Amino acid sequence: MSGSFKGLVDQPELGVGIGTSVNRQQTASMLFDNFTSRRADKINEVVQYWELYGGLGVFPFKSAPELRAEIPKNITLLAHTAGLDVWSADDTERDLFRKNVEAVVALQSPWCSEDICHFVSNGPNVGVNFGLILNEDSLHNAIRRVKIITKNVGVPFLAENPPVEFVVGSMDLAYYFRVLSNETDIGLVLDLGHIYAYSLLTHQDPRELLERYPLDRVCEIHIAGGYLDGDGLYVDNHAYPILPQVMELLGPALAKSRNLKALTYEFYEMPLSLAYSTFVELRKVYQTIRANGGI
Repeated sequence: MSGSFKGLVDQPELGVGIGTSVNRQQTASMLFDNFTSRRADKINEVVQYWELYGGLGVFPFKSAPELRAEIPKNITLLAHTAGLDVWSADDTERDLFRKNVEAVVALQSPWCSEDICHFVSNGPNVGVNFGLILNEDSLHNAIRRVKIITKNVGVPFLAENPPVEFVVGSMDLAYYFRVLSNETDIGLVLDLGHIYAYSLLTHQDPRELLERYPLDRVCEIHIAGGYLDGDGLYVDNHAYPILPQVMELLGPALAKSRNLKALTYEFYEMPLSLAYSTFVELRKVYQTIRANGGI
């Protein structure tokens, strides 16, 4: 049962942590130095886990075993892969898949997650994200592929709603992830910025979308900064302050995600002092809702 949704629900709560891309070497290296040197930069004193995003089989500055060996054991390392590839062929022995699975094991990650979207491969790296096609064929293929991933990865797998710049297909996003999680017995990562972007593109209230979303399957929530572009579309770039419209979704999501294990603040290319102040604000929201029995 360790790889099932129940196995995930039975795991201890991680609390509030940070997430960065391993391909954003400046931010990732800065955080690594911060954690390993025990410098008094505040954020290393309050973070409970560090989620690493990207093609984890190809770390640009440290290998996965080196990261786990050198970062203090009280900091859990979470693997947010981008190379298990829900849309690949069934060859689970291919190089990038194998390297990502090895990284998950080396990091001693209690679970791993990945965006459910279409990638175009770029050699050893992940390449370009083309979003998610919302139709029956896409859903069927995602169910088939996620079952292959969960069979081979060795830890519980969480599916994340992906970033979107346009919408293809008419299937409701909440329905898509409810069926996917039920049919594959997995948990979900709920990215609030991605929810907000999708709601703008589909002209709906993001709070109503959350009401339909399978929050009982959500085990991790992502939140990050972004901005509205000249066309009024949301760009979830992780380098700006969190928009109030995204922040206001956090309370309802926390309160109704009864199997939540982690809240991740994703950022890069910003001063640690700014990241720290945002992290403290998020932690207060999290702790307040927990104290009121919302989770």
